[in-house]
Amino acid sequence: MKNISIIDIGSNSLRLILVSIFDNGAFKVIDEFKESIRLGSDMKDNCLNENRMSNAIELLKTFKKLSDSVQVSPIIAVATEAVRKAKNKNIFLEKVKNECGIDIKVLTGEEEAYYDYLGAINSINTKDSIIIDIGGSSTELAWIENNTIKESISLPIGAIVLSKKFDINNKLSNKEENQIVDFITKTFNDIPWLKNVKNLPVIGIGGTIRNICKIHRKNIDYPLDLNHNYIMSAKDVNEVYSIVKCKSTDELKKLKGLSKNRADIFAGACCEFNTFIELLDTKHIIISGYGLREGLVFEYVFNNYNVKKNVLDFSLDCIMTNLNLNKNHSMHVYNLTLSLFNQLSELHCIEDDLNNVIKTACFLHDCGTSISYYDHHKHSFYIMTNSRIRGLSHRELLLSAFIAANHRKGTFSISKTKYKKILSSNDERIIKIVSIMLRLSESLDKNLAGSVKDISCKIDNETVFINLISEEYPSLEIIEAQKNAENFKELFNKKLVLKHNKSANNLK
Repeated sequence: MKNISIIDIGSNSLRLILVSIFDNGAFKVIDEFKESIRLGSDMKDNCLNENRMSNAIELLKTFKKLSDSVQVSPIIAVATEAVRKAKNKNIFLEKVKNECGIDIKVLTGEEEAYYDYLGAINSINTKDSIIIDIGGSSTELAWIENNTIKESISLPIGAIVLSKKFDINNKLSNKEENQIVDFITKTFNDIPWLKNVKNLPVIGIGGTIRNICKIHRKNIDYPLDLNHNYIMSAKDVNEVYSIVKCKSTDELKKLKGLSKNRADIFAGACCEFNTFIELLDTKHIIISGYGLREGLVFEYVFNNYNVKKNVLDFSLDCIMTNLNLNKNHSMHVYNLTLSLFNQLSELHCIEDDLNNVIKTACFLHDCGTSISYYDHHKHSFYIMTNSRIRGLSHRELLLSAFIAANHRKGTFSISKTKYKKILSSNDERIIKIVSIMLRLSESLDKNLAGSVKDISCKIDNETVFINLISEEYPSLEIIEAQKNAENFKELFNKKLVLKHNKSANNLK
């Protein structure tokens, strides 16, 4: 295992994330630090402010000490628009190298958009989209087609720039709002290729958009404290903006979901995002908790390790490696569960594509043992809903977690009222059906040795026969699986019978 650190010197905040990477390329974030330095503020003649440079350097010294304490190699440090446009950037970069021992790479606008893209496409299942990252001094756009950047651009507007340009420090008057909207609209309309972007989902990245998401989640009492892959509509964004534009800075500091240190630069950036959404006439906005920093992590891992490129598969592998789960057992349980689900389709009549749900539930059903074996199914629910699993919608995440939590006794209650904004009434049935298939499959690998190689199902009017294919008679597995017969009968109104065959060729 090795540790690396990622340092992001932004126009508003300086951020550090410390990442541990396992020998197989799986990684986990072990610490992070953020401080709002506002390096992009108080610039005169396009030069970084001396006091803000000093504050940034002192913070970077702390970042270096934190990195050294966990023996990182390498330190990957990047700077964005504030440093990029500064006439005195070389002075700043030299001071950082001499005083902190950190080499900083100043990203071009296109490189910044590229790392946003890497962070997004490796954490969200999407092939075609438009990515927007609203920072302090710049906004990055990337048009994604078939998971590849078709066009990208960096614009010199952002939360700090808009607040300074329009002197936003109170509630927006109609005149001020119109001036900001006109300016932002013209800026976006000057991008030739943007006019060709039609009916694509927008992936929103950056602190401004995450805070818009948090405000909306608080307003509707959303049951998951999770920004990543949160879905918003154009109406949702406009509702948040309508709240924000009518509040002073002091009032914004009290707004639930909004970081206090962002309150004085939030209104203009919120207006920018709302204007962008209206301009594109998009109906579907996906919030990404992954952006530039995570993009840098993905690049390092992909360049140095042979890892799975499927978004969900790599995410699950990271979690399973981190928690030291039995991957062979999990894979075998998944194969058996999926086989049961497919062979019994005429009984459950579920038409939803549940492959990601079944895979996640099966791979992580035992993750709760990392806390305690006892009641580990309950712990699995908590771990799964708080592990930032990449590549799942919130519905898929909850379905997976509830199914995993019911893999032992099937008694983990499904909170229909709490999760009604995410799960439908039919989802409870899905959970019960896939749960019992997971329980059966878990039973059929009770000795963790894959003794039951495969299964074959036969359905008649009153009975479901499950033929277990194994070299030796699986007495333990049959005893354990038969414990689910009563629940099986309740769900499908059919008797469950388990039979043994040494070979699939012997099945009749």
